Amino acid sequence: MGALVSVARGKKSVEENAFYSSTPAYSHIILDNTNYKIGVKTADKYEFKLALNKDEAKFDVPFEIKGDTLILSKIPDDIEKKIKYVQLNLPEKNLEVQMLSSNLNIDSYSGNTLKLDLDESDLNILPEAIKKISKVEVNSRNKSTLRCYSNVAELQLNINDSEFKALGSVDNVSGEIADKSYVYITNPGNTNLQKDADSKINYSYR
Repeated sequence: MGALVSVARGKKSVEENAFYSSTPAYSHIILDNTNYKIGVKTADKYEFKLALNKDEAKFDVPFEIKGDTLILSKIPDDIEKKIKYVQLNLPEKNLEVQMLSSNLNIDSYSGNTLKLDLDESDLNILPEAIKKISKVEVNSRNKSTLRCYSNVAELQLNINDSEFKALGSVDNVSGEIADKSYVYITNPGNTNLQKDADSKINYSYR
């Protein structure tokens, strides 16, 4: 059985109405119908940051730990309205994220690999200016959208009925897209990306 943990009992930030709590180590994140803003950021330790609207008193946002997996789910609407965002700080170098009907920002990730699975979800990978991510694997379906602003050495795509945009550099891209999918990649290097008749690939060279 996983451990059910409640957050917002840790130290408070003096700059904003935010609270920090330590978490066990994990390398896999599951977002299941989450209805609040969530971010992931590289840090020195595993920490959960809960940022609340001004003057809101602290409260618990539950999450579950099962092995090396952290699970976040939908919360009641009256609680969601009090939250500005939740930020997952972590030092993990090889991160796996599974999303169902959820939104996520991965910001300044300085790890080596990302393995991403999106189902009816929206994901932004914001850049780490001094590092290129070695490998990004994407499985995306059911009208999901992923925008990658980071530089990537190896990109593997399996896109179905979804959209993917790479706005940083990509050295090598491979995979398949189908079912009215759209892929846009800026300045790709080696390309081996296949598509069906209903999908579109756009390579932009600048």
